[in-house]
Amino acid sequence: MFLDGPADDEATRPTFAVLGLSRTRFAPPVFPVVAGSSVDIQNTSKKTHAVFVRGRDGLWGGDAIGAGRKRSGKAGGAYEVLELGASGAPHLTGRIVPLPTRYFATLGKNGEFAITDVPEGNFTLRIWYRDGWLATTRRVDVGSRATKTSVVLPVLLKTEPPKNK
Repeated sequence: MFLDGPADDEATRPTFAVLGLSRTRFAPPVFPVVAGSSVDIQNTSKKTHAVFVRGRDGLWGGDAIGAGRKRSGKAGGAYEVLELGASGAPHLTGRIVPLPTRYFATLGKNGEFAITDVPEGNFTLRIWYRDGWLATTRRVDVGSRATKTSVVLPVLLKTEPPKNK
């Protein structure tokens, strides 16, 4: 979930984030970050993984990630999605989704989410699903008090490819 709209300098400042990697998956499989942020991939498994970004030469951080180790890399510009994979482990896939601001959240187990410290203004709630944005959006007017909204997704989820703004 991402609120697309006005932002101040603080909301657009790159940060530091840690993406987990186990024997069976990246956790979470879709990882939103502020564009340009540093991202560590932390290998919590007992196996070394040679993590790469599809379409790019080389491994994430330059070397395979040993058991219990981490490697640092950088997220690209806003909407430049990085599709992660691991050599010899086709089931290990993940996405790093760089966004222009920190106004994003991932869904909890119960399907709820919270985006905090959003300034007052008009935003568009956009939803990333697997490999693209859902066509379903919602206008959200953030006021001085907590704003709540709900989204009902269509039965058939169609995505649009990511677009650079």
